[in-house]
Amino acid sequence: MSQGWKEYLNLLICEENHLQNMDEYHKFQKEARDTQDLLKRLDTEINQKYNPDFKDQYQLEGLLTDLNDQSRVMDSFEERVKALQNRSLQVLPLKYRRTAPQKLLPIEALCDFDTDAGQIHRGERYTLLRNNGQKWDVKDSSGRTMAAPAVCFIIPPTDPDSVAITDNLVSQQEANKQKLASSKTALQSRLADLKKDSTSGQDNTV
Repeated sequence: MSQGWKEYLNLLICEENHLQNMDEYHKFQKEARDTQDLLKRLDTEINQKYNPDFKDQYQLEGLLTDLNDQSRVMDSFEERVKALQNRSLQVLPLKYRRTAPQKLLPIEALCDFDTDAGQIHRGERYTLLRNNGQKWDVKDSSGRTMAAPAVCFIIPPTDPDSVAITDNLVSQQEANKQKLASSKTALQSRLADLKKDSTSGQDNTV
Protein backbone atom coordinates (compact mmCIF):
# COMPACT_ATOMS: atom_id res chain seq x y z
CA MET A 1 0.00 0.00 0.00
CA SER A 2 1.41 3.38 -1.00
CA GLN A 3 2.17 5.93 1.72
CA GLY A 4 -0.26 8.42 0.21
CA TRP A 5 -3.10 5.86 0.17
CA LYS A 6 -2.31 4.81 3.74
CA GLU A 7 -2.45 8.40 4.96
CA TYR A 8 -5.74 8.91 3.11
CA LEU A 9 -7.27 5.89 4.89
CA ASN A 10 -5.92 7.14 8.22
CA LEU A 11 -7.60 10.50 7.67
CA LEU A 12 -10.91 8.76 6.86
CA ILE A 13 -10.67 6.82 10.13
CA CYS A 14 -9.95 10.06 11.99
CA GLU A 15 -12.97 11.70 10.35
CA GLU A 16 -15.18 8.82 11.50
CA ASN A 17 -13.85 9.26 15.03
CA HIS A 18 -14.73 12.97 14.95
CA LEU A 19 -18.26 12.21 13.73
CA GLN A 20 -18.75 9.81 16.65
CA ASN A 21 -17.45 12.42 19.09
CA MET A 22 -19.84 15.04 17.67
CA ASP A 23 -22.73 12.60 17.95
CA GLU A 24 -21.88 11.87 21.59
CA TYR A 25 -21.54 15.59 22.31
CA HIS A 26 -24.97 16.43 20.88
CA LYS A 27 -26.60 13.44 22.62
CA PHE A 28 -25.18 14.59 25.94
CA GLN A 29 -26.32 18.18 25.37
CA LYS A 30 -29.86 17.05 24.50
CA GLU A 31 -30.15 14.75 27.52
CA ALA A 32 -28.82 17.50 29.79
CA ARG A 33 -31.36 20.01 28.41
CA ASP A 34 -34.21 17.50 28.76
CA THR A 35 -33.20 16.75 32.34
CA GLN A 36 -32.97 20.46 33.15
CA ASP A 37 -36.48 21.01 31.75
CA LEU A 38 -37.87 18.14 33.83
CA LEU A 39 -36.23 19.46 36.99
CA LYS A 40 -37.69 22.93 36.34
CA ARG A 41 -41.17 21.46 35.83
CA LEU A 42 -40.80 19.47 39.03
CA ASP A 43 -39.77 22.61 40.90
CA THR A 44 -42.88 24.43 39.62
CA GLU A 45 -45.09 21.48 40.58
CA ILE A 46 -43.68 21.36 44.11
CA ASN A 47 -44.29 25.09 44.55
CA GLN A 48 -47.85 24.97 43.27
CA LYS A 49 -49.14 21.58 44.37
CA TYR A 50 -47.88 20.97 47.89
CA ASN A 51 -48.99 24.14 49.63
CA PRO A 52 -50.80 23.12 52.85
CA ASP A 53 -52.91 26.29 53.06
CA PHE A 54 -56.69 25.95 52.69
CA LYS A 55 -56.56 22.13 52.54
CA ASP A 56 -58.76 19.80 54.55
CA GLN A 57 -57.60 16.60 56.21
CA TYR A 58 -58.55 14.38 53.27
CA GLN A 59 -56.69 16.62 50.78
CA LEU A 60 -53.59 16.74 52.96
CA GLU A 61 -53.48 12.94 53.27
CA GLY A 62 -53.80 12.65 49.48
CA LEU A 63 -51.00 15.15 48.94
CA LEU A 64 -48.72 13.28 51.35
CA THR A 65 -49.34 10.02 49.49
CA ASP A 66 -48.64 11.76 46.19
CA LEU A 67 -45.54 13.38 47.65
CA ASN A 68 -44.14 9.98 48.67
CA ASP A 69 -44.56 8.85 45.06
CA GLN A 70 -42.83 12.03 43.96
CA SER A 71 -39.90 11.22 46.24
CA ARG A 72 -39.40 7.94 44.40
CA VAL A 73 -39.44 9.81 41.10
CA MET A 74 -36.83 12.16 42.58
CA ASP A 75 -34.58 9.18 43.37
CA SER A 76 -34.66 8.11 39.71
CA PHE A 77 -33.81 11.70 38.73
CA GLU A 78 -30.84 11.57 41.07
CA GLU A 79 -29.50 8.49 39.27
CA ARG A 80 -30.03 10.20 35.93
CA VAL A 81 -28.18 13.33 37.04
CA LYS A 82 -25.28 11.28 38.44
CA ALA A 83 -25.00 9.36 35.16
CA LEU A 84 -24.90 12.64 33.23
CA GLN A 85 -22.29 14.01 35.62
CA ASN A 86 -20.07 10.98 34.98
CA ARG A 87 -20.58 11.32 31.21
CA SER A 88 -19.69 15.01 31.31
CA LEU A 89 -16.15 14.05 32.29
CA GLN A 90 -15.75 12.21 28.97
CA VAL A 91 -17.19 14.90 26.67
CA LEU A 92 -14.63 16.46 24.34
CA PRO A 93 -14.36 20.28 24.33
CA LEU A 94 -15.38 20.66 20.68
CA LYS A 95 -15.69 24.45 20.84
CA TYR A 96 -11.90 24.73 21.15
CA ARG A 97 -11.61 23.32 17.63
CA ARG A 98 -13.41 26.37 16.22
CA THR A 99 -12.02 29.18 18.36
CA ALA A 100 -8.49 30.41 18.94
CA PRO A 101 -7.30 28.87 22.23
CA GLN A 102 -6.65 31.32 25.05
CA LYS A 103 -3.88 29.05 26.33
CA LEU A 104 -1.74 26.19 25.10
CA LEU A 105 -3.90 23.07 24.89
CA PRO A 106 -2.84 19.42 25.10
CA ILE A 107 -4.03 17.38 22.12
CA GLU A 108 -3.76 13.73 21.11
CA ALA A 109 -2.96 12.30 17.68
CA LEU A 110 -5.55 9.92 16.22
CA CYS A 111 -3.24 8.61 13.49
CA ASP A 112 0.28 8.60 12.14
CA PHE A 113 1.05 11.39 9.69
CA ASP A 114 4.22 12.54 7.95
CA THR A 115 4.87 16.29 7.94
CA ASP A 116 7.71 18.29 6.41
CA ALA A 117 9.17 18.80 9.89
CA GLY A 118 8.73 15.27 11.22
CA GLN A 119 6.20 12.52 11.94
CA ILE A 120 3.03 12.68 14.00
CA HIS A 121 2.57 9.45 15.96
CA ARG A 122 -0.82 8.00 16.84
CA GLY A 123 -1.65 8.10 20.57
CA GLU A 124 1.06 10.64 21.43
CA ARG A 125 0.33 13.95 23.11
CA TYR A 126 1.18 17.28 21.51
CA THR A 127 0.62 20.93 22.33
CA LEU A 128 -1.74 22.94 20.13
CA LEU A 129 -0.10 26.21 19.16
CA ARG A 130 -2.56 27.45 16.55
CA ASN A 131 -5.75 25.97 15.08
CA ASN A 132 -5.74 27.90 11.83
CA GLY A 133 -8.39 26.24 9.68
CA GLN A 134 -7.81 22.76 8.32
CA LYS A 135 -4.19 22.64 9.46
CA TRP A 136 -2.99 22.89 13.03
CA ASP A 137 0.41 24.01 14.24
CA VAL A 138 1.52 21.68 17.02
CA LYS A 139 4.57 21.10 19.15
CA ASP A 140 5.88 17.71 20.30
CA SER A 141 7.51 16.89 23.64
CA SER A 142 10.96 17.79 22.30
CA GLY A 143 9.77 21.27 21.28
CA ARG A 144 9.66 20.58 17.54
CA THR A 145 6.91 22.48 15.70
CA MET A 146 4.91 20.75 12.95
CA ALA A 147 1.84 21.48 10.83
CA ALA A 148 -0.67 18.68 10.22
CA PRO A 149 -4.35 18.31 9.26
CA ALA A 150 -6.67 19.22 12.14
CA VAL A 151 -8.57 15.97 11.61
CA CYS A 152 -5.50 14.09 12.89
CA PHE A 153 -6.05 15.36 16.44
CA ILE A 154 -8.56 15.42 19.25
CA ILE A 155 -8.63 17.78 22.19
CA PRO A 156 -9.19 15.35 25.09
CA PRO A 157 -11.69 15.84 27.94
CA THR A 158 -12.79 17.59 29.93
CA ASP A 159 -15.18 20.15 28.46
CA PRO A 160 -15.67 22.93 31.06
CA ASP A 161 -19.12 23.82 29.68
CA SER A 162 -20.42 20.24 29.97
CA VAL A 163 -19.07 19.91 33.52
CA ALA A 164 -20.71 23.23 34.46
CA ILE A 165 -24.04 22.06 33.02
CA THR A 166 -24.09 18.93 35.16
CA ASP A 167 -22.92 20.84 38.24
CA ASN A 168 -25.97 23.04 37.73
CA LEU A 169 -28.20 19.96 37.36
CA VAL A 170 -26.85 18.58 40.64
CA SER A 171 -27.66 21.90 42.36
CA GLN A 172 -31.18 21.88 40.89
CA GLN A 173 -31.71 18.30 42.00
CA GLU A 174 -30.55 19.04 45.54
CA ALA A 175 -32.76 22.15 45.74
CA ASN A 176 -35.79 20.12 44.63
CA LYS A 177 -35.06 17.41 47.20
CA GLN A 178 -34.82 19.96 49.99
CA LYS A 179 -38.00 21.68 48.81
CA LEU A 180 -39.82 18.33 48.72
CA ALA A 181 -38.67 17.53 52.27
CA SER A 182 -39.81 20.96 53.49
CA SER A 183 -43.19 20.50 51.80
CA LYS A 184 -43.61 17.12 53.47
CA THR A 185 -42.85 18.61 56.89
CA ALA A 186 -45.33 21.46 56.30
CA LEU A 187 -48.08 19.07 55.15
CA GLN A 188 -47.52 16.73 58.10
CA SER A 189 -47.56 19.64 60.53
CA ARG A 190 -50.79 21.02 59.06
CA LEU A 191 -52.39 17.57 59.10
CA ALA A 192 -51.42 17.06 62.75
CA ASP A 193 -52.98 20.43 63.63
CA LEU A 194 -56.23 19.55 61.87
CA LYS A 195 -56.41 16.17 63.57
CA LYS A 196 -55.79 17.80 66.92
CA ASP A 197 -58.49 20.39 66.26
CA SER A 198 -60.87 17.64 65.17
CA THR A 199 -60.20 15.59 68.31
CA SER A 200 -60.56 18.68 70.47
CA GLY A 201 -63.88 19.50 68.82
CA GLN A 202 -65.19 15.99 69.44
CA ASP A 203 -64.17 16.16 73.10
CA ASN A 204 -66.06 19.42 73.52
CA THR A 205 -69.25 17.88 72.14
CA VAL A 206 -69.16 14.93 74.55
